[in-house]
Amino acid sequence: MVMVNDCRAYAEKLQGVIETINFNKVVIDDSQIAKDLDKIKKSDNHMLYVLIPSSNNEGGDDSLLKNNEMLFMILNKTSNKISHDEFLDVMQETQETVKAIEYQLHNDKDEQCGFMRWFKGMTIKIDPIWDYASCHGWTIAFSMKSNV
Repeated sequence: MVMVNDCRAYAEKLQGVIETINFNKVVIDDSQIAKDLDKIKKSDNHMLYVLIPSSNNEGGDDSLLKNNEMLFMILNKTSNKISHDEFLDVMQETQETVKAIEYQLHNDKDEQCGFMRWFKGMTIKIDPIWDYASCHGWTIAFSMKSNV
């Protein structure tokens, strides 16, 4: 299964290579994010949250692997009083960060011993987030294999 410390290290790596990410945190679910957002400053935008994945067994007894359901959230905290054009600007900016993350996921798949070596690129699903605790942005969901 994907280990918590691997999630931490990968979130740090993404923040290090994608300059628009100014904050990252690994959490268990979105209720932790909502509590966290009170402390977030505008300078922390764009925020990357990596949710600890759920996993299930896959394969046979002699070739058992875990299938891990990963979820990343890219959020930008705004005021509740932004115009529609400002909202669209936030969505465009965070979408560019999402695109950079997706590119990095595919690049990291090529590392033979790296964290993303069993990443399944065809499983990526990207969805917009609107007004989640005064944040807008995107989710990136995907599956990846790992050892049991």
